Amino acid sequence: MKIIKLTIKLLMITFIIYSCSKDDSLEELRTTNSTTADENDLLIKEYLFKNGLASENDDILITKEDILAGDMVYSRAYLELQMSEQKSNEKQLAYFDPYRMNYGNAANILFYNGIPQSQPQWRAALVRAVNIWNDANLCLNVRISFINSNSPFIPKTNVVLANPGSFSNPTSVIADARRPENGRAGKRIRINFQTFNASNTTDEAMTNVLVHEIGHAIGFGHTRLSRNVVTTTHIPGTATGASGDFSSVMWASASTSTTTVKPFSNGDIIAARALYPSTAMNRQQYNLSGAIDQITPVDHNGDGQEGFTVYAPSAQRINFYDVQGNGFDFISNSNAGIAGFDLKSGKDRIVALDYDGDQDDDLCLYRPGNQVVYIARSNGNGSYTNIVASHGGLAGFDMKSNIDKVVSLDYNGDGKDDLCFIRPGSQVVYIGRSNGNGTFTNVVASHGGLAGFDMKSGLDQVVALDYNGDGKDDLCFYRPGSQVVYIGRSNGNGTFTNVVASHGGLAGFDMKSRLDKVVALDYNGDGKDDLCFYRPGSQVVYIARSNGNGTFTNIVASHGGLAGFDMKSTIDKVVAMDYDNDGDDDICFIRPGSQVIYIARSNGNGTFTNLVSSHVGVASNYTGNCIN
Repeated sequence: MKIIKLTIKLLMITFIIYSCSKDDSLEELRTTNSTTADENDLLIKEYLFKNGLASENDDILITKEDILAGDMVYSRAYLELQMSEQKSNEKQLAYFDPYRMNYGNAANILFYNGIPQSQPQWRAALVRAVNIWNDANLCLNVRISFINSNSPFIPKTNVVLANPGSFSNPTSVIADARRPENGRAGKRIRINFQTFNASNTTDEAMTNVLVHEIGHAIGFGHTRLSRNVVTTTHIPGTATGASGDFSSVMWASASTSTTTVKPFSNGDIIAARALYPSTAMNRQQYNLSGAIDQITPVDHNGDGQEGFTVYAPSAQRINFYDVQGNGFDFISNSNAGIAGFDLKSGKDRIVALDYDGDQDDDLCLYRPGNQVVYIARSNGNGSYTNIVASHGGLAGFDMKSNIDKVVSLDYNGDGKDDLCFIRPGSQVVYIGRSNGNGTFTNVVASHGGLAGFDMKSGLDQVVALDYNGDGKDDLCFYRPGSQVVYIGRSNGNGTFTNVVASHGGLAGFDMKSRLDKVVALDYNGDGKDDLCFYRPGSQVVYIARSNGNGTFTNIVASHGGLAGFDMKSTIDKVVAMDYDNDGDDDICFIRPGSQVIYIARSNGNGTFTNLVSSHVGVASNYTGNCIN
């Protein structure tokens, strides 16, 4: 589509007046086919005025589902619930708590592709607005994710272009936003596209409007609706009465410059920190100070951008993060395990899998030696629901040994991840096929290894990979310290055919150390999984490109670490994840017990660019801003 170019040249500073600056006297409550100006509507208006949620200067439109007051939109059901609660408790929580997000919640501002490609200025303006909120160090975490309209992930806040008829006053409302509900950010920001678009304004004006509307979506009202009216509850240290805060990004009558991006006022910063105090964000930080801390890549919401969970077996703590820019975005956490699994044992481990094929990763949590296996379904928002709580193993595998391990794979290419259970040293390999409903059917129950690999050593390991890009995950078995590497190609029916049986390492990596590890990744996005070999404590990192036929070509043979991570500690760990959804897998390095975590972006050619080099663990802003 042809990009619309800005044609208006400004010779002086012009201004866009927010809808809420309208100085006309209050109009009669307007009604449509879906509205009724009944007594309840009048009570709603009275409640809005009484609680500072609207001004008599606002155009107010009441429908069956929404209350539109200027550029703020409230859920009618949620507002009526607050009205009923206030009748029994006239003392509302400070700062009008019902319209504040829960402490620590990230404001997920997600840009839908409902905005046409011919409007790249709006995409850029949204990115700028999100960055402005984050860069202000307000102890808030505003996230942006560019997703497809057919994504199974339900975003918290959609940013969309809308027709003028959708607004309470199409001639003056240039944008509106839903207020938070039930502790979560507002679901929608709308832009009155015909009144306000890239052909008749500037990038700066669009950015200012979005900064303002994001404020509404995460719980902020207006600092001043009209003379002597201040919205919501007054926060000590901010302006009151007729003076208002004329420099606030939330000033209702703000003259938004079309040549300058407006900064946050001192009052904005005070208010933000009062509503979202930094002390509440301690839980967002995970310092990786425990020697047994673990990390698992997880796409918790199915948006294609893999994040990760870090957890402390025996300590019951688990946190979820995404990678954003050059830092981390906090998603959720628990200090009591997750989905009924208590994480009380130091043996506890977590594997990510999409058992039901809905695109978001679920969790398999297990406790080797105790027969405990739980499956938790992702709800798409960082929370998980237990669907399996077994204390007798799973799919015929009893989980009775302390060295039992679980690997997820889609061996038959049906889009639902299955589970491979191994018992190193005992020749035991089981595979359970996912039925998509939380149950697993045993399809392999071998006590003699698999695909020629005997599984006789207690050091034996297995990694799932699709080396030939046929959509079915294969298995790589290896024995560190013995130079043994086998690969079994999945035939899609539970059988595996040996295609590699090496006793001299693979792709130049000799596999001579008992510390050697292997990770599967598609570093170049060609659909065929490659292999990363590393030797913790020796600075050795190799990457081998899959040729699709069972052979691998060495493309990285480093003895000095990778992407700035030196690999000097014997406890160093590597996981692969596609954090930016560009099709090629990136790498995360951690050093448990030392607070070290690095993220390296794949450039697709075997080189990796360092994005994050944190020595203070993981936090929503790893540099320490807003973290006590």
